Amino acid sequence: MKENNVSIEEVNAHLKEVDELVAAQREVDAALGKLFVVLLLGIQEFIIKLIHLKLVLLAYKVLSNY
Repeated sequence: MKENNVSIEEVNAHLKEVDELVAAQREVDAALGKLFVVLLLGIQEFIIKLIHLKLVLLAYKVLSNY
């Protein structure tokens, strides 16, 4: 460290900054993971409703022929 003119305090400060950035990235990753799950559940619910509507339309067509 002496040959690079870096003090222990500077190294510790940078290590602390790296630790904070890693913690922040982990929070972002966790939030994105939760968002992804919410989006998937929303898409799944939309597809289920769409299938339901198609079945209702099909039933209406079948029953209107009688």
